[in-house]
Amino acid sequence: MRLLFEQVHEAFMDDKTFLEAQQRAFDRDSGRPFVDINADAGELEARRILDRLLAEQDQPARSKAVAV
Repeated sequence: MRLLFEQVHEAFMDDKTFLEAQQRAFDRDSGRPFVDINADAGELEARRILDRLLAEQDQPARSKAVAV
């Protein structure tokens, strides 16, 4: 189990370094629009799901009547 953790941690840290550099580049050019390509399909779907979940979370809870 420890070996798996170490491998996942190492992979994450590699990604973290890349993502932090990418975020700095985005911050420098914050006015530029994003160009979505087919390779971004998974990320775009994840954004849509998160947007939908956040919108649902913001709606008041609907009470359901339970038939007895």
